[in-house]
Amino acid sequence: MRHLLFLISLFSLIQQLSSQEKVVTETELQFTQRFSECENRWVAFPKSDKDNKYPFGFVYIDAQAGFTFDMEGTFSVINGRMVRDSFEKKGSFKYRLQTNTKKVAALSAEHLVILKVDSIPGWLKIYAAYTDTIRRLIRWGYHYNHVNECHTALIFLEKAYKQKPHAEGLEFELSFAYNALGRYDEAINVLSLAIKNDPKNMLLIRELGYSYLEKKDYLRAIAIYKEGIEKCSDDELATKSEMAVNMASAYKAAGNEEQYKIWGTKAKEWAPKDSPIYNHLIKLGF
Repeated sequence: MRHLLFLISLFSLIQQLSSQEKVVTETELQFTQRFSECENRWVAFPKSDKDNKYPFGFVYIDAQAGFTFDMEGTFSVINGRMVRDSFEKKGSFKYRLQTNTKKVAALSAEHLVILKVDSIPGWLKIYAAYTDTIRRLIRWGYHYNHVNECHTALIFLEKAYKQKPHAEGLEFELSFAYNALGRYDEAINVLSLAIKNDPKNMLLIRELGYSYLEKKDYLRAIAIYKEGIEKCSDDELATKSEMAVNMASAYKAAGNEEQYKIWGTKAKEWAPKDSPIYNHLIKLGF
């Protein structure tokens, strides 16, 4: 009788395991998330048209390089079952992720069991060891700003700002995020204090001009840009050019076509050849 009960229990367990294998199907893989929404998560990329294999791996932030995909391997979906392809990982396969990277599918706990990977890879601790927590918050804010996830960037940047407002690079990143989100008054508050502390920082002045430009306070924007252009050194021509083209836009919006053309021409003279701003000015007819 005991043997019979044991066999029944064993058969039941095998059935459960078998049914678990069938839980994950191809239709459940929804490639709807940006990689920037999946920090410290396992994800899959869409399958290749050539071999129907799904690349999968772990998304994390490298403090210097930014969002990175550590590829673990590939899997296939065969007869409704997820099957990891035979692959012996030798070395590291890392890919830097860009804003135009394809959308991914976040993998569930059930997926990870089938793929035989730990929920948190052991190697991640190397990238999570920081002694300067303020610096880390700024870098994470920078990387989220860089991929246009400014809402998330603020989580890090506002926390750092409460602790050390004038930390290097912080006020620019914070004001950049506020401006990108249309929170211009908050950007102006941060920048006004920042410029008092660091009056020669052209990036801060440029960002302040942008805040007023977007608020349609064209006279204030023009005054700020003129002051910034006068202070720009010879090795800051790209910033000088960007301020000039924004000032040209302010003049145009204010109805002064003559000054628009004057400053658009100057912006082109200062812009590095073949830079995005130079090509933009070419398209504008300068």
